Amino acid sequence: MTHSQYPPVVPVVSRSHEALTCSRCGLVMTHDGHEYDEALIISFCAGFSSVFGDEMRVDAVFCQHCLSSIAGPWLRVTEDLPMCGRSEHPRHRARQPHQLLSKSCDPQESMTSNNAKRSASTMLKNHIVYLFAFLILVVSPLSQASGQNAAPFGMELGVATLAQVRQEIGDSSPLEDEGINKYTEGKMVSTDGRGLGVEGVQSVLFIFDKSEVLAGVMVTMPKDPVGIFKTLSTKYKVVSNKIDSFMNFGSARLEKGASVVEISAPHLSFAMEVRYLTKSFLAAHNRIVQEEAAEKERRKASAL
Repeated sequence: MTHSQYPPVVPVVSRSHEALTCSRCGLVMTHDGHEYDEALIISFCAGFSSVFGDEMRVDAVFCQHCLSSIAGPWLRVTEDLPMCGRSEHPRHRARQPHQLLSKSCDPQESMTSNNAKRSASTMLKNHIVYLFAFLILVVSPLSQASGQNAAPFGMELGVATLAQVRQEIGDSSPLEDEGINKYTEGKMVSTDGRGLGVEGVQSVLFIFDKSEVLAGVMVTMPKDPVGIFKTLSTKYKVVSNKIDSFMNFGSARLEKGASVVEISAPHLSFAMEVRYLTKSFLAAHNRIVQEEAAEKERRKASAL
C-alpha cells in the first residue's frame, strides 16, 4: 500500500457531550465526570493493525490505561499527563504502575485546571501524530516488502509486473525477450544472472501471464539441492522433500501463499533448477500437459 492510499487521519481528543465507551475494557466515559478529557478517539488506518493488532481498528476508542497497554511502548508519553483514578476499574486493577502512561493521581486534582488538561491532551495528540508519521515512513514499507507470495530477487509472484521487472532487474542485469509462454500465453524475458547479486546463478527466466503479471521465475544454478533446500525451508513451508543428501540429487516442493517453489536436481546433471510458480500457472501447466498426453494416446490408438 502506497502512502497516497492511506486515508487522512487525525487523532483527536473528543469534546462532544456524547458518552464514550472504551473499545477494550468497556469503561463508560462521560463529559460531565472529568473522565472525558482522558478519552482518545483514534482513527487509525488499516496498516496499524500489523503493529498493534486488531484492537487498533478504525475509530476505536480507548481510555488512557488501555491505550497504554496496547501502544504504550511506542508512545513514550511523559509523566505529566493527569490520570483519573482509573485503577479502580476491574480491568485496570491488576495493572502495575510501570504499565501506565503516567502516574495516577486523585480524581479531584485532575479536574483543577482545564488548561492543564488541554495542554496534556494536545501533548498526547502530538505524540500520536508523530507515531503515525513514523509508521507510515518505516513500518509501511517493511510490510510491503514482506508479501504474501514467494518473491525471488524481490519480485513477488502474482504482484510484480513486466514493467517492474524491466525497471528493477533490467537496471542491474540486461534482459532479453524470450517470446510467449505456451502455458500462460504471456511474455517471457531472461537474464544470465550477472548483476543480480546471487553467486552461481547461470540464468533466470521470468514468465508473465496475459496481463503482464509475474507468474513464474525459473532459476538455473550449479547443483546443490541440499544447500538451497536448507536456505528456502527457512522462508517457505515445506510440502515434500525427496532430496538424497548423500548422492546430492532429488526434488523438493515448498509453498507460500498462492505460490509454489520447486527444486529439481537431476541425478546425471551438474546443474539444477529452482522454479517459483503461482498456483494458477502450475494448474494451467498440469492441465495442458494432461491434454497433450491424452491427445498423443488418441493419435497412437488411431494409427494402430
